[in-house]
Formats: sequence, structure tokens, C-alpha cells
Amino acid sequence: MRRFLLLYSRDPDITGSEILSLLERLVPREKIEIYCSIEELLVRLHKPHHDILVLILQISDSKELEDFASIKPLLNDIKIILILTDRKADTVAAGHNLRPRFLTHKNNDLNEVKDVLTKMIKVGNMLQDLNNGIHRN
Repeated sequence: MRRFLLLYSRDPDITGSEILSLLERLVPREKIEIYCSIEELLVRLHKPHHDILVLILQISDSKELEDFASIKPLLNDIKIILILTDRKADTVAAGHNLRPRFLTHKNNDLNEVKDVLTKMIKVGNMLQDLNNGIHRN
């Protein structure tokens, strides 16, 4: 089964480009799905999502974070890396309500995201191998 990384970023700024570049260094481009609106992402989330390895959310503002909070039930079974726009206490608290595996700020070093994502991909591949009956030493 193919596993996909989903990237949501409404902002096509340099941070979005850096994130995409980082993802493309970790997995083939055809395993990355990019969504620029919550509506587009919702269509994907209403489909079976057993093939989603990680969802990376780059949040642009507090309204967008509220919008994601309203669809939290659709995100419950998905591993999330959350990139917030600011470090305000209420923003960080709202971000934690989405139960991300990793939470960071858009001005932080993206190498942290790369390290976490690398581990998540490795674990995801190991679990897939186990499900397929493949044993590696």
C-alpha cells in the first residue's frame, strides 16, 4: 500500500516552499499531496485515510486554526505535524487541542520538522513491512 504525506498550506510564501522542498528530499514527489484550502483537504479527509502517513498543517492565522478545530473529529486518526504562525499562549493551546505529534512555529528551524518526519516515515515503513509479513534485520 502506498502511504502519502499531506501538506496543507494556504500561504504560498517561502516557508511553504521550504516545507515542500524538505518533503521532496524525504519522499518521492508522487507521495506528496498538497492542499491549499480547507475545502480541498476536507474532500480528501472524507475518503478512507488509512494511506495517510502524516498530515503537515501550516497554519496562517487564528481563524484558520479555529477552522481546523471545527473538523477535529476528521483528524483524530491522523498523525499531524503542526506549524503555527505565532507563539502566543492561546495559539499554542489551541494548536495542542488538535493533538499533533509535533508542534512548532513557522520561524523555527525546519530541521526539527525534518528529524521528526524522518522518524515518522521510518516507523510507518516498519509497520507497513510488518503488516506485509516482511522481516528486516
